[in-house]
Amino acid sequence: MIVHHTGHSSYRARGNSTFYAALDGEMSLKKTGNDMTLSCTKMKDAPDFDDLNFLLIPYDLDVDGTEFQSCYLEEVARSERPARLSANQKLALDTLLSGTKDNVPQGSLHLEDWRSLFYAGHKGDNEDTKKTAFLRARKFLVDKGFVEVTDDIYSIKDRGTSAGHSPPCPEAHTRHSGTFHIRLYRRRMS
Repeated sequence: MIVHHTGHSSYRARGNSTFYAALDGEMSLKKTGNDMTLSCTKMKDAPDFDDLNFLLIPYDLDVDGTEFQSCYLEEVARSERPARLSANQKLALDTLLSGTKDNVPQGSLHLEDWRSLFYAGHKGDNEDTKKTAFLRARKFLVDKGFVEVTDDIYSIKDRGTSAGHSPPCPEAHTRHSGTFHIRLYRRRMS
């Protein structure tokens, strides 16, 4: 298997077209933010497969008291991909996470405690601005299934993650978007 960057057009890999002709298979991996799509661009002796969609899930890893940031891919159906969060929605999710002891799955936080954390982090110049921003962000997170609420107690909703991993957050700290082509060759026997 060969991993190769795309050319200027992002529709095919760099290099001579004879390189493409010699391939048994080629896949394109496109990344936008935390969304990744794996597409079949060539399959010589088999039908092309449907696109596979993944979400890049960041999480903190603790190894002998040293904290590392890592990530994993979670396959998702295209319709399940979360919407991009606004700055206020991200602040609301981040403050809820910090208030629930940083991603403890059973952690929860009372509305008033969450609100005070949000207000402290919000850059609004008056109380009404912060109140409106928190109200809208909280409603979005509940409506979209990121957060669940029972009697003014809020917690991060389990969205199918395995134990020990952070809940999916659509805003990981990634800075690169790009396209890669994965090339498959079958070794010719002489």
